[in-house]
Amino acid sequence: MSSNKIYCTRAFDHVQLLDNGEMTPCCPPWVDHYSIGNINEQSYEEIWNGEKAQKFRESILDGSFRYCNAKSCPHLESRTSYVGTLAQLKKREVSDSTLYDIQSQSVILDHGPREIQFCYDRSCNLSCPSCRREIIMVAGEKKQKLLDMQSKLQMNFLKDADRLVVTGSGDAFASPIFRKFLQTFTKEQAPKLRHINILTNGLLIKKYWATLSEYTKEKIQYISVSIDAATPETYAINRRGGDWNLLHENLKFVENLRATNKIKAFQVSMVVQDNNFRELLDFILMCEKYKVDSVQLQIIEPDFIRDLGYGDYLKEWVQKAVHEKNHPNHNELLNILKDDFFNIYIDRSNGKAPAGTAVIMGQLFDLRNGNDISQYDQLLVEEKELKRIKDGLALAEKGLLKDIWFEGEAYFIALDAVKKINGTDVAELPTGETVIWDEDKEKWAKYHAY
Repeated sequence: MSSNKIYCTRAFDHVQLLDNGEMTPCCPPWVDHYSIGNINEQSYEEIWNGEKAQKFRESILDGSFRYCNAKSCPHLESRTSYVGTLAQLKKREVSDSTLYDIQSQSVILDHGPREIQFCYDRSCNLSCPSCRREIIMVAGEKKQKLLDMQSKLQMNFLKDADRLVVTGSGDAFASPIFRKFLQTFTKEQAPKLRHINILTNGLLIKKYWATLSEYTKEKIQYISVSIDAATPETYAINRRGGDWNLLHENLKFVENLRATNKIKAFQVSMVVQDNNFRELLDFILMCEKYKVDSVQLQIIEPDFIRDLGYGDYLKEWVQKAVHEKNHPNHNELLNILKDDFFNIYIDRSNGKAPAGTAVIMGQLFDLRNGNDISQYDQLLVEEKELKRIKDGLALAEKGLLKDIWFEGEAYFIALDAVKKINGTDVAELPTGETVIWDEDKEKWAKYHAY
């Protein structure tokens, strides 16, 4: 096992549940929405140690990272957080069992996920343009389905949980689904839990804090507030529906939770985009005033708007994605990022300076160091592929082509190219591979002629 080989721990300890029941082994954009199973259709064991989960772990162990999107993941190239050599991971907060899984090359695990991120309800009291175009609030039949799904998660997936992240999809307190979880959560459901990480826009923390269960309040150790602005004018645009004064009232409330050791860390984040990048320095100073432990800077991602089905998402994203090399204000962003102002904050994040507010720059750190982090060309490739699949499916529905899904890829071939061998469909793919329909598993498999 090479000392320079890198690994990602998420394949061995992390899962996210989405609103359609799909479970992903990491942040969906970082793994191109790769799913290891569906909680509405499969059991715990079928998902966590199923074929797709094993393949994902294999891709980390063999070093290919073939299901990962390096352009989207802020850790893969920078080797931060979950990603690093074994020596680097041993110095971080990585459990011995996860390190053992990696060292023993395990793809079938004898434990459940250590970290579960709740991403199955997009309900929020805001309609931030980087995430959505209108208020999303679950109700009726959809609400009940999500509550049922949440119940399955609680009963089957939390037994080995070390940490929970609520939420990566909406707001932890505005969502009636997540709020119910936080208000009813008990020790019996997750006896090994060390902490809960809350992701929120911050506006409802003070209002609902007293309603949370005692176990929830005991286990909430990290609170991360997304703001995206340093002025009330920009906040009104980027946090549409928010209240600037109420925000600061809640920031003061969280500062007090931190000061009285009720939580261990207070984080604030900014999605850096065309209308707020000039406020970066003021944003960090504002956070420092509230004694924030760390400020996380993120590039604006296209996925949230795209996944809601808006056909013009790419045009909107291009206008905002100032990190893209072809954006008219890109060089101005570069000049700001290279300002010596950031040095002390970056040193704190690396443990090279005394304690204080730190800045975690993610992919913007790579940009600061002269690396290209543009995603546009890759998005065009993805859009072309999506169109190919959409057009192919339309022809398949009309009976003009045969659609074949094999190892995560979609192929569309002429009907007369599908042959019968002993009554079973067999076809040669454009790749030269021959596949056969496996009736028992209801999927195409590689054909071996004997």
